[in-house]
Amino acid sequence: MGIPACCFRHSNGVVRALFCLALLTLLLLCGCTATTNTPDGSVRVSGTQSTGNISHNQLLALGANAQASLLGQTVNEGCTGEYAFFMGLDKETNDAFWSVRCTNGKSYSVQIKPNATGSTNIMDCEVLKAIAKVSCFVKLRQQ
Repeated sequence: MGIPACCFRHSNGVVRALFCLALLTLLLLCGCTATTNTPDGSVRVSGTQSTGNISHNQLLALGANAQASLLGQTVNEGCTGEYAFFMGLDKETNDAFWSVRCTNGKSYSVQIKPNATGSTNIMDCEVLKAIAKVSCFVKLRQQ
């Protein structure tokens, strides 16, 4: 039995099954960048360090509430983001991986690509855990 295609989607609604494969590859190759937790709970890259992913850098520059809100809007699916968590950054591809907890009780993983539009891949955290054995609110390097 295969993975249902409806479990994978691109931010513009296009179905994507490659997200799981990319995440599994990331776990094998990942070297995550150093980040700093701030008093308000947001995560920031220290100093003027650039991650090579413009959309991710812009997200890092926001406070915790704004990060959660923006990720919730990106997910859509009735998600009002209440908590954002930076899972890690793939140093080879510069793909950023975030998790967002929504006020409706659902949680999602958001992969942010380092392209000009910051395109995203979204996956329900329960599906990610079942398929890839990856927990959303745990750093990738700790899994």
